[in-house]
Amino acid sequence: CDLNSSITLTPWIADWNGENLYSGNPWSTCTSCQEWGAGVWTFWQASDSGRIKGITGKVDLDTFNGTLAQLVASQGL
Repeated sequence: CDLNSSITLTPWIADWNGENLYSGNPWSTCTSCQEWGAGVWTFWQASDSGRIKGITGKVDLDTFNGTLAQLVASQGL
């Protein structure tokens, strides 16, 4: 909650709050600190200790707030 509008923010949130990666909310732990606006985020790192079949060790679990078409378009593909 120490952020304010004088800081340039990127649309990436790292909040390991235990919320579900697909249906959760990255703002659940500090709802009054939504500098981009309510529910506004692009990428959310929900965990740094996930597991993915075929990958040894822990991995980051990230999600994109949008459709596959929007993700592809945002990457210029």
